[in-house]
Amino acid sequence: MIHLVQNGTGGSIHCHGTAKLNNYPGLCQLTQTALKGFLAQKFKNENDCSDTTELDQDIEADQQAADTVCQYVDWLSTVNPNLPDEDMWIRPEVHPCQRSHDIPKHEKQSD
Repeated sequence: MIHLVQNGTGGSIHCHGTAKLNNYPGLCQLTQTALKGFLAQKFKNENDCSDTTELDQDIEADQQAADTVCQYVDWLSTVNPNLPDEDMWIRPEVHPCQRSHDIPKHEKQSD
């Protein structure tokens, strides 16, 4: 399940709704894989290991999982290219969270 969140003006994050997209890669599992690989790399760095085959597999899986998470988050993110501290700040006439998004019936899932 994806939580559609936005950073507010004061920096507070708030949720506008939830949706599970067809291209959802399973972020919970991917982040667990990435954490396991991160910890494997840390263990390998801090210890003298004779056989690192399993650690190396976890580290490789970590890289793949982390790349997938980052690519998906980048795909989900929408950013105003003109930051508020620049003189080019543009306020959209209709905020993206206020737009009507018609989801085709065949893409809706019933729970």
